[in-house]
Amino acid sequence: MAESHTDASEAQDNLIRIRNSAHIPVGLNFLKDAALKLVNDNERAAMSDVVRMLRSLFHYESLEKRDRVKTNFTLANVQKGEERLVGYDEDSLGPVSFEHSSVDFVGEFCTLMADAEFTLLTQKEWELASAEDFMFTLPVTINWASHDESLLKMFLSKNPSLASGLPQFSQRALVFKRGTGIARAKGLFIMEKIEMLLDMLVKEPFLKLIGRSQ
Repeated sequence: MAESHTDASEAQDNLIRIRNSAHIPVGLNFLKDAALKLVNDNERAAMSDVVRMLRSLFHYESLEKRDRVKTNFTLANVQKGEERLVGYDEDSLGPVSFEHSSVDFVGEFCTLMADAEFTLLTQKEWELASAEDFMFTLPVTINWASHDESLLKMFLSKNPSLASGLPQFSQRALVFKRGTGIARAKGLFIMEKIEMLLDMLVKEPFLKLIGRSQ
C-alpha cells in the first residue's frame, strides 16, 4: 500500500493542469495529413470524407451562431426601402423587434468572440496597456456621427455582469483581447525613465504652448 501511495503522489506531482485558454490549437489540415498517412492509398478518399464530416459536426454550433449574427446584423442595418428584398415582414420591422435584433447581435458577437478565446478588455487592463507601449495609440479616425450611442448602453444595461469592470468608453466601443496572462518586466528602465522625463519636461509643455494635446 505504501508503494501505491508513493506512486500516486509522484503522478500527482507530475500532473500539469492547463487552462482552457492556454491550449495550443492544432490545425485541421495537420490532423487530416496525419490521418491520411495512417491509411492505404485506396482508403484515402474515404478518410477525407470522414474528416469533412467531423469538421461539419465540430463547427455546426458555431455555424448556427454565425447565421444568427448575420441575420440580426442584416435586420439592424437594412436600408430603407429594401426591407422586403431581404425577407422581412411588418412584424420584424417594428421598433421592438429592431431593438431586440440589435441587442441580440451584440450578444451573439460577444459569444463568438468568447468561443474564439477573446475576452473584453477591463478598465485595469486598459490603464496598464495605455501606460506601456502596446500599440493603442495608432492614428485611427472614427466616424462617430454614424455611431449608435444607445446600442451598447442598452446591451450592457441588460447584461450587468458583463459590464462590470469594463473601461469607461465601453458604452461607445467594446475592445476584445486574447491572451493568458499579463506582461511583466523588472529592471531599472533607465532609458524609459529618461524618455518619460523628456516627455514631461519638454514635449508636453511645448504641445501646451502651441495649443495641441498629446
